[in-house]
Amino acid sequence: MNQHLPGIAHLWLTDWPTAGLRVFEFTISRPCERITQATARRFGRMPLPAFNEFGDLPEGNHSASLAEVAARFGSGTSQRKAVTDRLRRIYQLAAATEQLDRFVVFGSYVSDVDEPNDVGVILVMRNAFRTEDCPVESSILFDHARANDELGASIFWVRPDMLLGEPLEQFLAFWQTKRDGRRRGVVEIQP
Repeated sequence: MNQHLPGIAHLWLTDWPTAGLRVFEFTISRPCERITQATARRFGRMPLPAFNEFGDLPEGNHSASLAEVAARFGSGTSQRKAVTDRLRRIYQLAAATEQLDRFVVFGSYVSDVDEPNDVGVILVMRNAFRTEDCPVESSILFDHARANDELGASIFWVRPDMLLGEPLEQFLAFWQTKRDGRRRGVVEIQP
């Protein structure tokens, strides 16, 4: 029988994909303090949070699989289904480069808007990535205007070494700010 010690929170998670059991211990300052949702999501498969009063995900970077994103945001209207198909295609093209490090989705697609116009994506590529070396069919991802016209997606991409003195996390946090200045959550798709 497991003993729970004061000041230690025990979290049992399944080890993806082998389904083995692992125990993670988090030291906390008070015995009653809760593990944050972001920490639990990082180590487990906690569902994406509910929308806030503005119809957005709460501020932060929320992790999910492509299947979780499609299940949460890809149903309802025919427009949502079409945009989800676009997202799947974009993810496949990005993965085909074999240089994808992070895939972040932002904007109206990851909100409660019934009819998102497009899907906003940030591709974080590895420093070794060069557009001229990627598969021809994936090259569309690295031409913003072409991706918008042909894929119906607003795609931005970066390599960490392109950010002149700006930390990658700060660059990604920029995309959590809406035009009206309010902050919203983004979703990072995990393989």
